[in-house]
Amino acid sequence: MFFENIKNFYFIFFLLFLSCGQDFSKEDKESIIYIKVPVNINLFDKKNNHFKLFDPSDYRIDIEGCSSSYSQRGINPQNDSINLRQGDQDCIAILSSFVMDGVSYNAPTSALGSEALNNDIWKNDKTVTFQGDDTTSEALVTVETQLSTISESSSISFSIRSIKKGNKIIYDEVCFADNHTKLSNCITNSVDNTLIVIEGTITTSSTLVIDDKTTFMGWDNTTSIIDGASSHRIFTISENTEVNIIDLSFQNGDDSADVTGAIFFSSGSSGSVKNCDFSIGNENPAIYFDADSKDNIDALCENNFTGTTVGCSSVSCITNEVSCR
Repeated sequence: MFFENIKNFYFIFFLLFLSCGQDFSKEDKESIIYIKVPVNINLFDKKNNHFKLFDPSDYRIDIEGCSSSYSQRGINPQNDSINLRQGDQDCIAILSSFVMDGVSYNAPTSALGSEALNNDIWKNDKTVTFQGDDTTSEALVTVETQLSTISESSSISFSIRSIKKGNKIIYDEVCFADNHTKLSNCITNSVDNTLIVIEGTITTSSTLVIDDKTTFMGWDNTTSIIDGASSHRIFTISENTEVNIIDLSFQNGDDSADVTGAIFFSSGSSGSVKNCDFSIGNENPAIYFDADSKDNIDALCENNFTGTTVGCSSVSCITNEVSCR
């Protein structure tokens, strides 16, 4: 009888163990719910205006520091999202690497793993400098959003704000304009090395003077248009200022009292005009070069001129053509 009671005791204990094990397993399984959190890598993002000169690709995300001890490294997001445990807290999302324009950029050691947590650098509005594998390039990445408690509204967002190749900074700031006031403010408030993106058709109400190194770029030269309203010159480039103009259409510039309808390059100015369309509609040249500026402007022949001429300098006038370089 004694041994039979012992057997019964162990059998009951074994059943209880299985039952408890099943309950714990079920509870644990139900408590771990993973949701997809979108990941945004924005190139020159400015107040949700996304303008990508070239898409960053093959980017990798690390997750560190979650209160549940969940962590992953080298995640290649599927469909631009990653799985995180709902309700988890204090997770830190780290952009560890990305490829852009043929160059692979990597976060410094101080921005990875436990060092990243100790250095507390992946917080909103902080910036991390990535080094390119070509040894001459670097990219400045700004943290736009980070994680606290994981929920269905969580997202991860970084902005690549500046790209350097060697000593050349491609762009430092980006400004978007879809009317004269915004365009004027972009120009007035620009710093050296600003990219101004023209969206749609802008009808200018006066001549715009550019004093800082600036690039004007449109989505293409059929949908990004600057119209001078047949009343004034559109752009004046100040002396010794570099301006690059790409993928834009200029129309209805009228400077009958002066020398050009679209762009006036002052003495010593430089830059390029590429893949633009000019339809000025008056007897004045579309582009005027003052003194020595003509020799400093590249890609002039890579444009379309309709019913207008290219270039006149104060020294010699080019009536209908310009020397291609």
